[in-house]
Amino acid sequence: MTFENFIKGRLVSFVLDETVCDPSLITQLAVAQCLANPVSAGWCGGDWLSVIEHAPEVTGTIHANRAVINPRDAQFRDLLRRIDDVYYGNAESMISAPSGDGTDTSDPLYYCMGNTINRQWFTDTILSDPEAHRMVAKVGALMFFM
Repeated sequence: MTFENFIKGRLVSFVLDETVCDPSLITQLAVAQCLANPVSAGWCGGDWLSVIEHAPEVTGTIHANRAVINPRDAQFRDLLRRIDDVYYGNAESMISAPSGDGTDTSDPLYYCMGNTINRQWFTDTILSDPEAHRMVAKVGALMFFM
């Protein structure tokens, strides 16, 4: 196993836990893409493992349950196949939105389950300042913010 494969495995595991309440492939890929944005923006020195480790500090929803992985599940295998594109920055983003001036796109850095926002930091920092942290996408029950 390579170190890159280890990182991608951690990414998949985190994504599955984060989407336990809305476990569709599209929401799983959207969370993975949202995690790629802080890496690209240089958060935690652009280190994938550090971004994954610190991601729970900036999400809007803390999940009590963890995902149960069935390695034979077709959707799980599809996620494994498609996570490479996210990791290498080749996936077409489903969560980017035109910026305010319409010249480029805005990549979200934060997300929450729309019906379960249970982190006060998220409410106080992200939701209370819609000008600085506008919602740019909604995928299933997940909402993504700048």
